[in-house]
This record gives sequence, structure tokens and C-alpha cells, in this order.
Amino acid sequence: MNSALPATDPHRGDVCALLEAGHDRDPRAVAWREEGVDTTYADLLELVQATAGVLRTQGVGPGDRVALLMPNTLAFPAVYYGALWLGAVVVPLNPLSTDRELEYFLTDSRAVLLWSMRGMDAAAGAAQAVGVPHLQSSPADLRDVVAGAEPVRERTPRTSEEADAVVIYTSGTTGQSKGARLSHRTVASSAVLTSEALDWLQAGHTVLGVLPFFHVFGMSAALNMPLYTGCRNSVVTRFAPHTALEQVVRDEVRALPAVPTMIGALLRALRSARAKGDDVDLSALRYILSGGSPLPVETLHEAEEEFGVPVREGYGLTESCGPVSFNPMLRPSRAGTVGQPLPGVEFRLVTTDGVEVPAGDTETPGELRIHGPVLMTGYLGEPQADAASFDDEGWLRTGDVATRDEEDYYRIVGRLKDIIIHGGYNVYPREVEEAFYEHPAVTEAAVLGVPDERFGEKVVAYVALQDGAEVEVAELIAFVRERLASYKWPSQVTVMDALPKNTTGKIVKDLLR
Repeated sequence: MNSALPATDPHRGDVCALLEAGHDRDPRAVAWREEGVDTTYADLLELVQATAGVLRTQGVGPGDRVALLMPNTLAFPAVYYGALWLGAVVVPLNPLSTDRELEYFLTDSRAVLLWSMRGMDAAAGAAQAVGVPHLQSSPADLRDVVAGAEPVRERTPRTSEEADAVVIYTSGTTGQSKGARLSHRTVASSAVLTSEALDWLQAGHTVLGVLPFFHVFGMSAALNMPLYTGCRNSVVTRFAPHTALEQVVRDEVRALPAVPTMIGALLRALRSARAKGDDVDLSALRYILSGGSPLPVETLHEAEEEFGVPVREGYGLTESCGPVSFNPMLRPSRAGTVGQPLPGVEFRLVTTDGVEVPAGDTETPGELRIHGPVLMTGYLGEPQADAASFDDEGWLRTGDVATRDEEDYYRIVGRLKDIIIHGGYNVYPREVEEAFYEHPAVTEAAVLGVPDERFGEKVVAYVALQDGAEVEVAELIAFVRERLASYKWPSQVTVMDALPKNTTGKIVKDLLR
């Protein structure tokens, strides 16, 4: 169901060619910095070929699926590209998965091998339970683990651009996780198109590798794209705001891709450091990229003011292999929007009646649908889900509701399933959430609808406050009412210590329900 758009860049059809492109720019350049230790592009390619040798001794071959359970550490690119080097398929898994979840992922993907960080008890138990061979390594012994195998110098060519490269599981917040099949063309196109959109980023620049690489946003924007561009990846193995901020300064980070919760945490860390009189030199930083979930407009403005650089919000899904739109780098952005589609990617809006919103209509919301070379092939073993996910013309149904302005900047206003119908009026949760974020005491907000006998649904909100902040619920309700039409007013506001999130920092509304 992928688009038939032509690939104009040779690297868009082969994921391993991304690493080779970065290597060929300058083999002696630093590709990876982790805990103060540098790995050059030449060393990384050697490590990938040695890892491929280990995998081959385990019987891994073309088309086999290799599960990878690893935080952001050097073993991740080694195993990721090492498996692809043999023509195999990578299945990145969340390191926080339970043994039960891992058993499901290993069984559903039909993985032939699991490679994990040493010491992960859940990994060992799950592999044993389903009878899958299990290899382990740690940052300290990775090179020892791969030292005994003969490196694979010649890589196995992929059978076609549409051959699977990665199977990545959805977050599963609305049901059982599904494995999205991402082809070589899909994964490579995503990295290339993202690099083209970020035209300030060049070989030798430093990207902060803080997004988890097992997640599609991190895989595309913080792993594959920097390596393809010839950048240095300053890797954050475990996110701690103050430590990550120190790393931004020390390693002269130029680009910082992150999810909104990370941006908020870094913002608070920066304010705290400056309040203590610390000199935080951010002169190398050029921009912050936001994706993964909506970025509150108030947070965007505050981050731009404090960091002194543009914050560019984008949009993407697991099923689109990460980013499909960004606010432009070299032209003004529009706060509250996710920007414009990447080159080669097309958007359309379709109403609930199945009618496409015509060009020039800036008022009518519709489901956002996507077409282009970055779409998944489909879900692993889920033909019914495939049929529901694509329309008759091969456009991906995102389930997100959006509007667009006169210059084709798109604004996500909610999810189809999250639209609140209050007394016949449509209420889009994000608009109400943005009103809460304008209050200086609020740090997190989530709005949803619950059944109501009189109005069908009523608007309820859950918020978390800034550290040390105190505010009455009545004040919050009054604050929001000043900013919204009466049918959008929340009838109930609950203050929590923190809102529930998944491992990528996205607020999980289903748990609030």
C-alpha cells in the first residue's frame, strides 16, 4: 500500500546505504559519543560488520526477524545495522516491556533471536519461555562479545525497496500492539526527507540522541538521519534533565529533537541552573525539534525565549515511520501548527461524511490522511487492520482531526475518537488543553469527554501543576472559561501530581478514562 512516488535519492531504497553515506563523507569523523567515548564512522562500520558476523553464526539470514531490546547505547546501531547488513529485519522493542509483553512481541513477530542489554531479567525469561535464542551485551563488553566472529564485509542486498526492514510495534494505548511493517524504502526515505527538511544540519554538526531509538521518532530523527547526514550523535542513555542540559553545552549540540515532556523538563532545568547563577552556554544550539505528541503553544514560546533558538513542531506516526511534517527551518513557523508536509509527502483532509475538504477552506476540520514514500506496508499479520488503515486510494487514515490555513500549515485539533460532542457541538480537546496551559501554574493538561444524560457528553479535565505551585480548582475553571465558548467549558477539573504517560512521554488518556 506504499506510494509509488519515485525515489530520487539512491539512499531512499536501502537503510544500510544511510550508514554508508555518513561513512563515505568522512570515515574519521566522530559518529557516536557515549559517556565521553568517541566512535568514528570507520569504527562504527567495523562494529556493524563484526556484529553481523555474530548474528550469522547464530543462523540469522535474509528475511529473519531479529528482536532488539536496548536503551540508547552503542549496541543499538551495531545490532540494528548488523541485522540489516545480513538482509534480516529488525524488531526494536521497548526496554521497559514486561516479560509478558516481550513474550507477545517475540511470538507475534516470529523473531529468530533476541539481543538485549545484559542484566535484563525480563528479556532472559521471555526468550526462554518462547524458545528464542538470546544474546546479551553491555556497553563495557560489546566489543568483546563481537570480537570472536569473522566480520561480514559484503552486505546482503535487500531483495527490493519494498522488502521489510523494520517491524515496530505501536504503543497499544487503544488495544493490542500491532507490528507496523516498514520497508527499506520507507525507513530510508524518512531519514532522507527529514534531513532535507532540516537544512541547517550538516556533516560534523552534533545532534543530541535523547529520543529512545526503539521509538519511530527517535529511530528516524535521532539515529538514521544524523548518521546519513554525517553528524555526531551525542547519546543520552537515560534521560535526566540537568545531565542532558550539561551534555548540550559540553558537546556543543546544534540540533535537539525531543518530545514535549522532555522539552518542558529541559526548560525547567535551564531556569533552575540560571537561578543558581550557572553560566549555561547554548551558543552552538540552533534549533529544537518537537514531535511525538502536541506541544503546548505556551511551552513553545517559553522554550524559544529561554533557549534563544527556534522551536519547530512536527507531526508523524509509527505508521508513517516518524516525521511527515515540520514547521520550516528558514521561514517563520506558526505556533500551534505542525507545519507543512515534507517534500514528496501529501496531506488531505476528509470529513466524517467522506468528503474531501477543498483547498482554500480554512475552517472545516477533517481527518488527516497521508500519501507518500514513508508509509508502512501494513501491519504484521493484520489484514483487517490494514483495510481499516488505508482508504481505497492507498492514503493512510491517521485518525487525527486537523484544519489547514491558507498556506497549508496544518493544525491538529484532536483525535476522531476523542472529539467531545456536547449538546450537538463538537469540542476539540486540544483547544481546551491549550487554554489550561496558558495558566502559569499548569504544567500538564488532558481533556476528554465522559457520558452525560443531558448533553450526551461533558468536558472534563485533568491537570498537573508546576513544582511548588498552588491553585484552587475554581480559579482554574474560571481562567479557562474566560478564554472559551460556554459549550467548551469543563464541568470538572481534577488536579494530579502527574498525568499518566507511556514510555515516550505521551499522555495516555485511556488510563484517565
